[in-house]
Order: sequence, then C-alpha cells, then structure tokens
Amino acid sequence: KCIALLLIAGFGTINYRGIKPGARVVNVLTVAKVLPLLLFVLAGSFFINGAYFRPFWGAGTGSFSYAVFLALWALQGFETTPIPSGESQNPQKAVPIAALGSLIFCACMYVLIQTVAVGVYAGLAASGTRPLADACAQFLGPAGGSIIALGAVISMIGYNAGNALGSPRFLSALAEDRFLPAGLAAAHPRFLTPSGSILITTGLACIAALFFNFASLVALSNVAVVAQYLSTCSALLWLRRTRPDLKRPFKTPYGTAVALGGCAISVWLIKQVRPADLVLSAAVLAAGFLCLWCFRAGSRGGR
Repeated sequence: KCIALLLIAGFGTINYRGIKPGARVVNVLTVAKVLPLLLFVLAGSFFINGAYFRPFWGAGTGSFSYAVFLALWALQGFETTPIPSGESQNPQKAVPIAALGSLIFCACMYVLIQTVAVGVYAGLAASGTRPLADACAQFLGPAGGSIIALGAVISMIGYNAGNALGSPRFLSALAEDRFLPAGLAAAHPRFLTPSGSILITTGLACIAALFFNFASLVALSNVAVVAQYLSTCSALLWLRRTRPDLKRPFKTPYGTAVALGGCAISVWLIKQVRPADLVLSAAVLAAGFLCLWCFRAGSRGGR
C-alpha cells in the first residue's frame, strides 16, 4: 500500500509539472519493459518444443469467458490516447496511429509471448505467480528469470505512469464540454497542465489503492473501460444516422459493422463480471453520474 501511494503521488507530481515530463517518463518505462519481453521472445523461440502444444485446445478447469474479461485489463489503455490530444502536435495524424498502433503491437506481442511461454515450459499452468520468469529460467537460467521479473515490475510501474498521464485528461475534457466545473479544465499558469484534474485524480487513486484489493480494482477498471467502449460504439452509430454532415477528420472503415460488433462484445464482457464486482463498479459509475447531474442542476439553477 505504501509503495502504491508513493508511485501514485510521484506520477501525479510529475504530470502536474507538465505533459512533456509525464510523456518522457512513459516513453522511458515503455522501452525498459519492452526490451526484456523482446529478449524473451527472440531467445526463447530457439527452445520451443512442439510437443508442449498438444493438445492444442484443452477443456480447462475454469471459465473461458471470465478469463477473457480479466485479460482485457492487459489490453486496455489505447483508448486514452485521444484524451491528451489537445496538448499534442498534429493530433489528427498522431492519435489514430498511436491508438491503433499500440493496440496492434501489444496484441502481437502477447501472442508471441504466450507462444514462447507454452513452447518452452511444460509446467506453465502450475507456475504460480511468476509464469514468465519461470518460463524464461528454462532457457536463460536464474538470471533470465530475474530479468523478466524485473521487467514485470517495470511494466506495472509503466502502466501506472500511462494512467497518471491520461486519466486526469478525462476530467478536463468533460469540464471543457461543461459536464463538470470549468476549473477542472483550467490550465496551470506556469505548467499549462489541468492541475485541478490531476490533483483530484491522484487523490481518488490513492483512496482506491488504500481501500480496495487488486482483483476488485481490475474488475472496476475493466467495467469502466467496457462501458466507455459501449458508449463510443453506440455514439458512432447514432452520429452516422443523425449527423451525417458532421466533419470527420478520421473515418472508421466499415464503421457500422465495427460499432455493432463492439456493442455486442461489450455487452458480453459485462455479463462475465462477478456480481459483487459488478455492484461495486455500478456504484462507482453511479456516483460519477450523480456528480455530473448535481453540477448540471446547479448550473441551470445559477442561470
């Protein structure tokens, strides 16, 4: 808990002082966590044993659907790339490349990592809490396992760094559209960052780290992100029908089919959430909507 609070407060301070320092930290940590994974894939590919892939598809002992829901946590994050676009250069070109490029790269990396891990280590399913480190130790020895374990720590820190950069911009974007108080969108006079949003997000993240366990936070994160996916896909369908003349700097290929598929998959993912986690997630989302309603009601009353 103490380490989590120190990380959250540290990244909050870095992003408070400017988007460039926050982006540099994310870039450095990204390179630092990708290099051990590339080493794992490249070196491990020479030690793959094809016999370990048989049977290729087993019945398993758990829930495949729930496993997919949990795995979503490792693939999310690309949806935050448009949020700080107002503080970036040439966002119309950069944002689609960043969003799609990061998702495609991560998906390919995960497939390669899983392939090597299964192919080099027969006891992968029973390896406990550090499967990649144990798999790497099969062909690079204890030193290789330690490198991968260190990479995992850096990866977790990098994930938090990315969230610290993107999450406050959700609040500032809502404030710019007058869904929240305008002060949350106001730029710091010196650092030009949404300082109010950064302080609130950092504070809420510290509270969550103190009072919830890891599994509950993963479920909460996934439900919130899936709700965002569902609303985004629905908005695409709605806007194409009601606002066909709207200016679109980036147009989604086969947008209607993609959006319908996205809506269906989002609903399926939400159905996999355990009841207790779903209640917690619904309560947090409801609290957010309540804050929005209170602000809008107060704004109308003020006028």
